[in-house]
Amino acid sequence: MADLIVLPALSSLTDGVYTADTIVWRISSPAKPLRCTLAQALTGSRRPVVLLHPQDARIAQIKLPRLPAEKLARAAALALEEQILTDPQELVLATAERDNTFIKLSFTDRQVLAQLKSTLTQLGYLQTPVGAAAAALKENAVWLEGEQACVFRAEDCVVLPKQALALLTGQLSECTVYGSELENNAALGLPEDWIIKPGLPPFTFPSMLFIDSKTRQAARRLWRAPAILAVLCAISWVGGLGLWWQVLKLQSHQMQAAIAQEFAKVLPGTPILDPVLQLQRATQGGGQLSPFERVMTAADKAAASLPAQTVLAADYSGEKLTLKLAKEKLSPAVKTEFETAARNAHLRISWLSAESVAVSIAEEAS
Repeated sequence: MADLIVLPALSSLTDGVYTADTIVWRISSPAKPLRCTLAQALTGSRRPVVLLHPQDARIAQIKLPRLPAEKLARAAALALEEQILTDPQELVLATAERDNTFIKLSFTDRQVLAQLKSTLTQLGYLQTPVGAAAAALKENAVWLEGEQACVFRAEDCVVLPKQALALLTGQLSECTVYGSELENNAALGLPEDWIIKPGLPPFTFPSMLFIDSKTRQAARRLWRAPAILAVLCAISWVGGLGLWWQVLKLQSHQMQAAIAQEFAKVLPGTPILDPVLQLQRATQGGGQLSPFERVMTAADKAAASLPAQTVLAADYSGEKLTLKLAKEKLSPAVKTEFETAARNAHLRISWLSAESVAVSIAEEAS
């Protein structure tokens, strides 16, 4: 969990600059805020987040269409120009998530942020996140600090003299007033149903953080090397996967060649149908060949007498093999030679058409 460091208003400082000795609020636990110097707060924090005072960093809500991230900041600055008197070029903006057509943003003076960053750099905390205290409160509230009143609302945050607080009571139906030195409601001119609590408002991690160009570039440089390394790892993984697949493919071809070579030694001239089962039967005496294996083996021997590419298709059914032959290659001499080879292979042959013949094992060979 982050520790919040709430800065005082820059106008309240003697020299008008943040230093290591600037007195701040450090919030490690909402119930126990601590007053200490900025240097002490940074050193004693686990993950410090610095919050600019509402007088130095404000929030606003503007209406903008959906735009790419690189155009959103520029459009927000132009839209904000209508609400403030400062040149948008002198501001640093941070945007939050969109709520329908409205987008919430916080802004601060560029010089204020630069001076704070300079002090953080001197203290060794350049990368410390900086946000607006106005964006770190999720409820309607008033923070009384000295003679000033910081009024937090959902759409904005204003700082005004404590005596003028009664002018805003009609705009806040329910509100909680926080402060170290509090008077009663009547003395402050506040409604009776407003709640007064001693201490700081319940600040939380801000919804928006200020990131200047140098910090953004540093973050990009920080992530550049891991991103390149991730891409190289992905390329290496894909390349290794392809190489592994090639190795498996080569091993598969080598295994198939070894099986065919061993099969030819044990069963020369026999077509490979189920090499594992066929080799088991041949080497272990696993019984007679199946009818399918017998007719396929005999048909393979008989078909050796035919010209190349004569057999176009084969279909086995009911212990009978039907062969579809190329009609243009079936001359009378070829047919006679095939019939002779089939009888020598102990096959019964039956011509179904001019280009179709059925063969089965002859009874005397069974």
